[in-house]
Amino acid sequence: MKFWNYGIIIVCVSMLVLSSGVVSAQTISDGQNDVIKSQMGSSFQTNQTKPDVDVKQITCTITGDTLTLELEIYGTIQQISPYTYYAAVNTTDYQYIIIMGDGHASTIVADPAGSDYFLDNPEPIVGEHTISAVFETHGNATIVEIFGYAKYSSISISPDMYQDWAPDSRGPEVSFDTGGDASKTTSNPSTPGFEAIAAIAAIGIAFILLKRRK
Repeated sequence: MKFWNYGIIIVCVSMLVLSSGVVSAQTISDGQNDVIKSQMGSSFQTNQTKPDVDVKQITCTITGDTLTLELEIYGTIQQISPYTYYAAVNTTDYQYIIIMGDGHASTIVADPAGSDYFLDNPEPIVGEHTISAVFETHGNATIVEIFGYAKYSSISISPDMYQDWAPDSRGPEVSFDTGGDASKTTSNPSTPGFEAIAAIAAIGIAFILLKRRK
């Protein structure tokens, strides 16, 4: 009888532990071939093809006390100048940033005012198509907004700049024709009160099993 009761307790505790790892995720998907080209910051041309700065999606996932941020492009991440890759997520209390320029990648965690920041941040992970980092969360880590961009700036008398933003509203105010798709945001937010619901369910199951056992 005691072993049976212990077994029920273990099951309920396991349910509570698993429920504590609530996942909150958000993704911004960006269309292909919607890169913007400009010269000297003007003369914008939309729907350009330049895969190495063509953002595919930006994803942020929060599980427990870790936050994973990833920028993915259609082409190949270039770890040389003059390419720049940037991804950020604004949470309620802090902003988490990945940035790579001139082949050097780093991460930043700071409050919106920049007055409170953390120095011991993770090293970015650079893949063929992605750059990502796994952060430790600080304060209230509810996702407010995620955004980012990829850029290429040539060094010449009349430099050409290629850039792609996600979402598009973060970039220059230009109109896209049908050659490029607008950014789309999808989210899988954590359910409010999920832990409490799981706890109630676990206790309810325990009572039912104990009653049937008696």
